[in-house]
Amino acid sequence: MKVVIVGAGEVGFNLARYLAAGRNEVAIIEIDPTKCARLDEAMDVVVLRGSGTNPAVLKEAGVEKASMLVAVTDSDDTNMMAVYVASAFLPEDAIKMARIRSHDHMDNSELHRRFHIDVVVNPEQLLADKIQRILAIPGALDTFFFEEGAVTVVALKATQGGVIEGRTVEQFARAVNRYLDWVSNR
Repeated sequence: MKVVIVGAGEVGFNLARYLAAGRNEVAIIEIDPTKCARLDEAMDVVVLRGSGTNPAVLKEAGVEKASMLVAVTDSDDTNMMAVYVASAFLPEDAIKMARIRSHDHMDNSELHRRFHIDVVVNPEQLLADKIQRILAIPGALDTFFFEEGAVTVVALKATQGGVIEGRTVEQFARAVNRYLDWVSNR
């Protein structure tokens, strides 16, 4: 899969590393020469110095053949504009993601539609939600929800004397459900 990433901060850098390790074809666009040099040294990806809102740079990155465009600069405006400009060149079925922090921008589905943004990601909100899920279940290291919350997977560390010792999965599930009911009724 070909992925074009706009922005090589921590999120863009780590995303590029993860995708490249999975044998994806990755092109990353970054305006800061220091970040470009760091990418060139660290991994085997196409690094382009320039603006992710510039059509020529997007074309040079191969956006016309990309399956996904991910805009993760520090600027909501740049991310939205990068998706908007790239959408003119991307294949019709390509996924377009933008990191957006502003609640005014994040909660505005009409704005997302007009800028052709398929997926909005707010790392700070994702982290806050994850912490809240972990705190909701005593002893949880992580939680994952599937089927719109109908199925919950809880990651726990099994320790002697811990919350799961001596319990069946069914007993533990009942205890967790009682706790979640108690939390939601507070």
